[in-house]
Amino acid sequence: MLEFGTFSDEWDAQLTISGSTLTSRPVGASRSMRTWAFTLEGDVLELTDTNATFDFTLTGGVELPATEVVVLVRR
Repeated sequence: MLEFGTFSDEWDAQLTISGSTLTSRPVGASRSMRTWAFTLEGDVLELTDTNATFDFTLTGGVELPATEVVVLVRR
């Protein structure tokens, strides 16, 4: 697990859901389109992007292929 401390990021995007796919199309040209497969079971929403990249050194270095998984739990 990586701890990022205080982190915030926001942008305008159009979200589209089709079947079990969530697509984010940013308004600004500086961001790329993102696509996640999602599952919703009870109060848990899981988003998975198997085409992600990440700088695992957190130094601004080369980003390597990664799978991004976001789990949201309703409380």
